Amino acid sequence: GGGGGGGGGAQTSNADVSALSSKPTSAASIPDAWRDPLVNVQCDTSSNVVHANSTRANNRWCGVRAGVGVKVGSQGAAFSVKVLTKGLARVGWANATSPSLELGVDKLSFGFGSTGKKSHARTFEDYGIPFGQGDVVGVFLSSSGRISFTINGDPQGVAFDVPKALVGQALYPAVTLKGCECEVLFDDVGANNEAGCSSMTKLMREGKVEVPSTATPPVPASGGGGRGGGRGRGGGGG
Repeated sequence: GGGGGGGGGAQTSNADVSALSSKPTSAASIPDAWRDPLVNVQCDTSSNVVHANSTRANNRWCGVRAGVGVKVGSQGAAFSVKVLTKGLARVGWANATSPSLELGVDKLSFGFGSTGKKSHARTFEDYGIPFGQGDVVGVFLSSSGRISFTINGDPQGVAFDVPKALVGQALYPAVTLKGCECEVLFDDVGANNEAGCSSMTKLMREGKVEVPSTATPPVPASGGGGRGGGRGRGGGGG
């Protein structure tokens, strides 16, 4: 499977992560190949927080993807994203072989954006309430393969059932930003954890995570706001 690297993170050999800059020691690890060069990324591995800032690229979506993920159907996993500034953000999960750092524009990634829309395979559909500066978005992948989100602890409902083709493959936390700054909190499962998910940090500590066998650079996120491919009102807008 292209999504899962080796076995559990604690048992993964160095050979499995040869394409990464180093073996991840924290859930807050971003491979160089999985960060858009226009995003300023700071990884605080002691507090398991990634700070991402795309405000110097105001007119373009920019993405980052974590180097530690979880197998679909194995156990529930969660992380949170705190939006620090104005701008647009999209949060969610992506498979290692997803060809774009922009969430939701292919069949291998799943996003929820500031405009309240969910996105998958370049289809943008109404889903939850809009979110923005000051909000904390909880991002959940249940043990049964359902993806859901909360905003400040308010459940938005099930957004996606992960396709059967991806069961047993790994999904990795990811964010896509447009003129926005955020913190990705891998210790935090957010308020109202209905799915009973564990934080990415807890799963890392227990050796229940995946690392990619390769971290091939995906194409950067699209320029100009992702127009032209999204179906539905506001396609590509968030």
